[in-house]
Amino acid sequence: MAEQPSKLAFKHQCKSAIQKTWTNILVAESVKKSTLKYINTKDLAVGKPHIIWKSLRSMVSEVKMGITKARMLTGTFMTQVIKHKYNIEHSDQICKLCTIYSEDLMHIILDCPALFSTRQIYYNRLKIEVINVIGESKWSELFGNKDAILLLILDCTNFSKYFSVDQQNAITKLSSVLCHQLYLMRLKLLEKTAKVPNKQCGSDTCK
Repeated sequence: MAEQPSKLAFKHQCKSAIQKTWTNILVAESVKKSTLKYINTKDLAVGKPHIIWKSLRSMVSEVKMGITKARMLTGTFMTQVIKHKYNIEHSDQICKLCTIYSEDLMHIILDCPALFSTRQIYYNRLKIEVINVIGESKWSELFGNKDAILLLILDCTNFSKYFSVDQQNAITKLSSVLCHQLYLMRLKLLEKTAKVPNKQCGSDTCK
């Protein structure tokens, strides 16, 4: 009471305390969620936008890229595995494009042969950007398995000690482009697949 803070300082102290409390709750809850396993929880904070949004401009095309990436990062991107898990449309886990493997995020981003040509273009750009920063030997050491590569693509802040803030922004933007282009190609191929039975069937019952 003898040294009362100014009104502005008191408001700042209250805001900081509230944000710290809710950040701790957010991080504690995030760790428990299997759908959030790719997020770098150490970088989460209330009032602080994720690097996905800081790396993109406020243009419609880039906002769409951010939405696609955010859905993948938060486990809300609808794959066949998720549809099967929640019994949506009585779906099975098999990828509708290659019809061979289960379709999860790993399959879409790194494995599906139907998306190879799109993946090759945008993934190579990302890989070159990272190698230019850390070198080929470090790339092999850090990203010698698909789990690590997927983690890099979805949230490169998991490897923040190897990249500056500007480099993280550049990598995040490239990975957002990769994810969105794979999403668009997947959508296009799924639409073509859905039309095939109608073209092959000539009976009145199929019309």
